[in-house]
Amino acid sequence: MRKFVFVLLAGTIFGFAGNQAWAGGYPSAGVLSAPSLFAPPQHVWTNVYVGLNAGGAFGTFSGSATYGSATADFGSVDASGFIGGGQVGAQIQYQHVVYGIEADFQGSSQDHSDTYSELGFPVSVSESMPWFATVRGRLGWAVDNVLFYGTGGIAIVDGKFSASALGLTASTEKSDIGWTAGGGVEWAFAPHWTAKVEYLYLDSENIEIANVAGVTVDGRITDNIVRAGINYYIFN
Repeated sequence: MRKFVFVLLAGTIFGFAGNQAWAGGYPSAGVLSAPSLFAPPQHVWTNVYVGLNAGGAFGTFSGSATYGSATADFGSVDASGFIGGGQVGAQIQYQHVVYGIEADFQGSSQDHSDTYSELGFPVSVSESMPWFATVRGRLGWAVDNVLFYGTGGIAIVDGKFSASALGLTASTEKSDIGWTAGGGVEWAFAPHWTAKVEYLYLDSENIEIANVAGVTVDGRITDNIVRAGINYYIFN
């Protein structure tokens, strides 16, 4: 997967360089009135960009504990919070079609703690997600200075967990690879500058948290992410 991501990023950047040499420049992002969905686009989206974003993550933590032949399902608990971070990307436009790659890093305030007694004794579990990052492909349809796109790829999720049972406590912080997919719309409102609104679904898949006095605890994080951002396109 990492080799695929690096090859895709390199191909996108080299393709951009060739497109720039062929095009010889980029028109500014003026606001156009009532653009046609299939009319030849005037704004050129081929570029490299950096940006910032912020929003909310409406997520759940779920988990289970196993002790011998007994299993306790903790169910799903709310773990919503604020997120914020930055992104970098590169993309190429061919007529209306825009494709590329984007990577982002996000800080997160999501956490939850609770105590369960399904195993016959208390098990206290605390979970948080300090940060996550994604590497995603983007594929979109440009209508002049508006871009509609879908996106998907891998998510690197950092989970911080602690579990207490039978007078013993274990804690761990580990990063694991899950997946993410979503879509959004981006608007070029001025030369070099765009604004976007984006939705992502993120799933960490199952993470083995800890083993405390023979009690094995597993967890999973899923998120519905809504965020707004701003990008600066580097080349004219």
